[in-house]
Order: sequence, then C-alpha cells, then structure tokens
Amino acid sequence: SYAVDAMDCDSRDNQERIAMDQVNSFLDKCIEAKQEKTRSVSLGTDYRFVSDTVVGSGLVFKSKVVHLTLFNKEAGNGNRRPRTRLNRMSGRLRYFLD
Repeated sequence: SYAVDAMDCDSRDNQERIAMDQVNSFLDKCIEAKQEKTRSVSLGTDYRFVSDTVVGSGLVFKSKVVHLTLFNKEAGNGNRRPRTRLNRMSGRLRYFLD
C-alpha cells in the first residue's frame, strides 16, 4: 500500500513540501509517546505507541525493527475513499483511533 500512496502522490496538485524541522518535530513526538511492549503472537516483540498526537505500532525481532508504522493524529486521514480494494497506508490511521 506504500506503493499505492507513492503512485497517487505524483498525481496530486499543489503538493506541500515538508520541511526538515517538521520531520524532526514528528520524530520527537514519536520518541516521547508511551510505549507498550508485548510478546508477539509469532516471533519477536510487538510495540504500541500512543500519545495525544501520535499513534503507531512496530515489530522487533532479534533486535532488528521488522516493521514500524507511526501516524500523526493531528494530520487526520482525509475523507477520500481509496480507488482500490487495498487500504492505503495514509488511510489506516482510523484503525488505530477506533
């Protein structure tokens, strides 16, 4: 679904550029988020990240990050419906907020 977002990104008009200070600010919020660590159903350790501004999850196996997803709750996910049956990464925020 990252690829679906990337393909659509080129077709959008008036794209906003994200400044490095915005990226650093988001990463700082991610670091400050409350972390919950649980044993994975399969291999590794599941992590959940929650704060007033950030939500996400990750999977770590043998001290390596296998998967990490973090969302800015303040940005929202828009009201557009995907044009495919696949749910895009940008549209998955609602699953974490429910």
